[in-house]
Amino acid sequence: MVDVSLFDGDDRLASYCGLAPADSRSGTSIDSSHSSRAGNKTLKNLLIFSCNSLVGTKNRFGRYYDECASRGCVTTGP
Repeated sequence: MVDVSLFDGDDRLASYCGLAPADSRSGTSIDSSHSSRAGNKTLKNLLIFSCNSLVGTKNRFGRYYDECASRGCVTTGP
């Protein structure tokens, strides 16, 4: 159980969950397009599994995903 009131903000909670993007630096460029390997791995896996189970459903979460995908907001990992 995670008490979200213990976190200073959304960004801290996302970091704890391992959902915040990680910076990759190479020379003068910085890339933040991949997920972090840090954080609570069990919680991260639970959140990802839960979200993936909603893809393709016709409830409001599935419709929201479809709307995001139609706008090009959804990306797939490697």
